[in-house]
Amino acid sequence: MKTMQVIYEEPEFVVVVKSSGLLSVPGRGPENLDCVSERVKALYPGCIEQPSVHRLDMDTSGLLVIARTKEVHRNISIQFQEREVNKRYIAILDGELDGEEGIIELPFRLDIDNRPHQIYDPVHGKVGITHWKKLLVKDGKTRIEFKPITGRTHQLRVHSASEHGLGI
Repeated sequence: MKTMQVIYEEPEFVVVVKSSGLLSVPGRGPENLDCVSERVKALYPGCIEQPSVHRLDMDTSGLLVIARTKEVHRNISIQFQEREVNKRYIAILDGELDGEEGIIELPFRLDIDNRPHQIYDPVHGKVGITHWKKLLVKDGKTRIEFKPITGRTHQLRVHSASEHGLGI
């Protein structure tokens, strides 16, 4: 079930928990209009038209900060652009990971023939940087902490598959 729960509220912004399967912002086509930003606008009349300052992939659950005013939207957006925001993701990898921690730096880009997938491309790709730390290995799976330095689309999925050969 696609859910969104407000866990913190201020007049200028809200923090919500987004479930896996729910879009952060509207997608293409009428079947992809249900999303966090539209739900927040419905809950808070007077909310700005484009309240999202960052996104999570549809299949990712987690916290989102949603601006309710233009000033806060601008301020939080600048914090993301200047990498002042610390992002932390916990994922379960399908397999046992060697090593304890490290940094992945890989160039990748949109796979034009297979949207929205991303592919490794050392020539035309933009570099994504992710710090990772193994937390636990159990039953053939690895719990890992990712701290993305850059914020590219599907970065953690691409880095996990390319560097470790393991899917999230």
